Amino acid sequence: MDRQELLRNALILHERGQRLKKEELPSENNNHPAEAVRVRTPTPHTCTDAHIQTKSGQDVPAPPPHKRGPPPKRIADFPPDEQGKPKRHRIAVKDFLEGDAGAPSSNSSEAGAADDERQVVLNDCSVGISFPADTNDVSERLVCRILRRNITGRGVSRLIDKGADAVLKVGLPGVKVPSNRPWWAKKVNHGTSPELRLLQLAIDDPTGGCPGLKGHMSSTKEAAVQLVLPLWPSRERQREVLEALIAGGAPIDKKSITTAFQKANHTALDTFLSHRHLADDQALFFIDEDHRPCPPKDVYEQYFDALLPCIRRLLEHDSSLATEELHNEYLPIHSVAKHASFTKNFTIGFCELLYEFGSPLNSKEDSDYDGYGMRPIDQAKGADEPWLLEFLCKRLPASVLVRRGPELMRCFSGDAECAQRHARKEATQALEKRYKRRAEAAKEKIRLLLRAGVALPLPAAHIATTRKGDPALKAANRERQVIKREYVGVLNRIRHDVMNTVNAALRPQRDFAALLTHLLPLAPHNDGPPDDPVPSILHFGPEEAAAIAWHIAALCFDIDTAHQTVSDIQLRSHSRLGHRIHTAMDHFVASAVFHASGNTAVVGGRHEEDGQVVHAPPLQCFAIRGEEGGQPRVLGLREVVHKARLDEATEHCLRGVVKGFHEHLGDADCHFEWDGLGFVDDAGEFVSMADCFAVPEIEGGIEDEGERG
Repeated sequence: MDRQELLRNALILHERGQRLKKEELPSENNNHPAEAVRVRTPTPHTCTDAHIQTKSGQDVPAPPPHKRGPPPKRIADFPPDEQGKPKRHRIAVKDFLEGDAGAPSSNSSEAGAADDERQVVLNDCSVGISFPADTNDVSERLVCRILRRNITGRGVSRLIDKGADAVLKVGLPGVKVPSNRPWWAKKVNHGTSPELRLLQLAIDDPTGGCPGLKGHMSSTKEAAVQLVLPLWPSRERQREVLEALIAGGAPIDKKSITTAFQKANHTALDTFLSHRHLADDQALFFIDEDHRPCPPKDVYEQYFDALLPCIRRLLEHDSSLATEELHNEYLPIHSVAKHASFTKNFTIGFCELLYEFGSPLNSKEDSDYDGYGMRPIDQAKGADEPWLLEFLCKRLPASVLVRRGPELMRCFSGDAECAQRHARKEATQALEKRYKRRAEAAKEKIRLLLRAGVALPLPAAHIATTRKGDPALKAANRERQVIKREYVGVLNRIRHDVMNTVNAALRPQRDFAALLTHLLPLAPHNDGPPDDPVPSILHFGPEEAAAIAWHIAALCFDIDTAHQTVSDIQLRSHSRLGHRIHTAMDHFVASAVFHASGNTAVVGGRHEEDGQVVHAPPLQCFAIRGEEGGQPRVLGLREVVHKARLDEATEHCLRGVVKGFHEHLGDADCHFEWDGLGFVDDAGEFVSMADCFAVPEIEGGIEDEGERG
């Protein structure tokens, strides 16, 4: 073989090797991959001097860069700010992926706007990665590419086939895992140096709500900064990488599942749970002291919104988690009132999920935990926010609310009156604002109980007292006045809630009828001889298409869904007021859909008839029985609702209830007896609704407090 042939074969082998490096190792700028085991974290004074520690433990200076150009950017060596203080340094994901452990990859150029939005927060100095002594080069390459998020599931499988260890654990010296506790719950433990598996490294943080790894220099006690790794280009890419690691032997332990849950990463959690069943002693992870969510303010609500699907996935995997006791003392639902960092949507959504999967709402009254009774309603009494009480007022049995409600209402009215008194005395604006917020929260709890059908406490005259100026008598009078003022506000708000609710129930009917009104004139038909090949266009008179469309849409109306929409109003139906209003709304919706001629007849308004403007009231679907031989008097939903409100105001001596319509008539058009209320049927006959409006008795008593309601 001559010299030219040898040179040609060498060139071919060199080009083939370069292609393999580009496919398998996107970071080929490292001249000594076999020795680059750990990058030491230098001090702030020597943060520009990189050292390489060999497997034998000796430190040698880093080799000079190639003459082909300046060395690539590293996860290291950023100078402090002008004042000499450490700060967060941000670089784009594209620059991060061009570091010494990875060359530019496909996701850095194809992610587009996502690269600009997602930033990477790095430490002031180097981030060391400590591998076990027997780690091979392929395993190091796999770790670096997972950290860079520039590898696919196929690439993971290929590296594992080449000898990468999927069971590998790596350490991050100089970096600590932060505690998940809020600032007011932190104790001595400030975090530990992490030793993470590959599965944990591959779990990204979709919302940015889980605190990242914190690094600091222990010798100088510098302030900690967070190390946040980039997102995967897509959720599917992350799933492929996790599946490849699991197929390669990576174990799914409790830490991996907990990490996926704490980061609200539904994709990772779903992947793990599809391969492994939870341990018997594994409760919902955030109900204990060490795993309370404490996301940053800028992603506060987004984090909790993303956490709810993860909870549903856990409960679907194992529904016993909803009823599993922690330390044989309390259930997951008890953790809601214990955690001050929950949002309103998460609190109510979490309780709804627990209720759906069988969590009891009314258990363990005689127990006591941290000063609160173990029943959730007792915890709601001491909670700062009214969110837990809002859920309980919707789901608890009526018998529990009727028995416990007046006592809670007196307690909340006392809290509101006391907070208002302190707010008037405080000189500082901050304390005044805090007391006003406390008073408003107590008033909101009172309004929730009133809407749940809880009766007002008895007047002060029923309180046993020895003298007229008894302090208990004065306090009871003040508390009752607070409740009465809030009840007036509830009654005035109900008229708006009723209209919004019936409009929501009628929205499907209106949308479908509007679509048919547009399509009917365009529908061809054949009104000629049977053999006429040319169909004609339908022609309608004024409002004829709308009326026909309304009746066609009524054939498709789901009355059960409409009834559920009406039931979702924040007003329980077991009380006298709630039952009358619920019954009136159900009748109005059914009459509007099945008996009205169209939406114009439902909403009323002004229209022309024979060249004159006619003012039509909203649908008059109720009637008052007339005298013998007399015609019934018709009235609408607004009159019936206002009559129910007037009865409440009269019984409790309330003032300030606003009518809101036909003010010039006063209340004369709303005076009638409920026994004489009904409607006129299609034949023109009066049909009584006295039985429908009769308030039913609450089933069960004090003993019947079913745990689920």
